[in-house]
Amino acid sequence: MLENIKKYKFIISIVFGLLGIYIGIIGYIKAPELTYYVGKPTLIIDSKKTTKDIVIQYKNQKVTGNITARTITIWNDGELSIKKESIISALELNLLNDTKILQVILSSASNRIKNLRINEDQIELGIIGIDFDILEPDQPFSLDIIYSGDPSVEINLNGTIEYQTEINRSQPFSETGYFPYLLMAYIVFVIIITRIIKKLLDKDPTNTTEKKLRIALLTGIFTCLMGIIIVGYGSISLFMNYGVPSV
Repeated sequence: MLENIKKYKFIISIVFGLLGIYIGIIGYIKAPELTYYVGKPTLIIDSKKTTKDIVIQYKNQKVTGNITARTITIWNDGELSIKKESIISALELNLLNDTKILQVILSSASNRIKNLRINEDQIELGIIGIDFDILEPDQPFSLDIIYSGDPSVEINLNGTIEYQTEINRSQPFSETGYFPYLLMAYIVFVIIITRIIKKLLDKDPTNTTEKKLRIALLTGIFTCLMGIIIVGYGSISLFMNYGVPSV
């Protein structure tokens, strides 16, 4: 009996490890997380290369300086929808340094975004309001902003989302997100722990079969516990945002 257990002890440890990976992946649940990306500026008109004979007007007013276009992409990088009632203070894109916004175009938007609205009431102040009823996870929309002034002007998305300390400024939208990196890191962790335990067992000739089995099982259990901790963290985020599910 002990010989058979000894033969399959590392298989048992691997099974526990894979179970821990599975639990960790299932538990990797993030709350709603509003995120945005500011694209690189595209200079439409360079004032230094424009002759004085060329006059640019916007709404019958002369426009001086550079004219630039930038694309702002906004999406929900969490795993749960962002609802209108969870927006505590209004979402606003702010262009700093007295930048004059000439035009705002909704260049692309997922059809799963419910009632997306762009408010231009404060556009003269360099503010673009954004509102929606529901923003589903991984459903981006993009705004093309044309403005005069410093091409590299700072553009920020301000506002407050319930249970999100600040709006994330990130890299371009990705379908894969952080999932591959999480999976890779977890697998590497399991491999390292398994090898360390194996080396320790091989160096100690006094280890009995029963002792080796216990250590192997403890290694698997420890890996499972890591996954359970992640599950707990994700569950807390869920309950904080949506409460305990009713039966």
